[in-house]
Amino acid sequence: MKKIICLILCLLFALSFVSCKNIASKKAGDNTAQNTSSSAQGAEGKTEGSSVSTTTPMPTTKKRDAVSISSDDALTRLSEFYGAAYKVSEKEQKDGILYLEAHDINGNLYSEIEVELDTANVKETIVHSGEVNEFNLLV
Repeated sequence: MKKIICLILCLLFALSFVSCKNIASKKAGDNTAQNTSSSAQGAEGKTEGSSVSTTTPMPTTKKRDAVSISSDDALTRLSEFYGAAYKVSEKEQKDGILYLEAHDINGNLYSEIEVELDTANVKETIVHSGEVNEFNLLV
């Protein structure tokens, strides 16, 4: 009788481990499918000479909901965003877009930044990886 109970318990444990393994593999498969579909979407949106963002996009503001930002305020907010390890400097302002650069403490160029002053939307391009991030300074 003890042997039968032990055998039944062993079978129950084995079945529980198998079912947990199946659930874990299904979740991993779902994540792979999501990553594949987001990669496919990114490839479709890629234009010649541009990079596809490798991170989750941050909220941006539509033109109709836009709140403008001054170039000084944009520079201040980006300096706070990057922190003391980076120095953000203005390159030029042209057609309502402020072009900036962020350099590390050794003077190496880290990123090139474009700020739409009408909407406060930012497009940041990390120089060494080509990664493009978009976000809004006022969100």
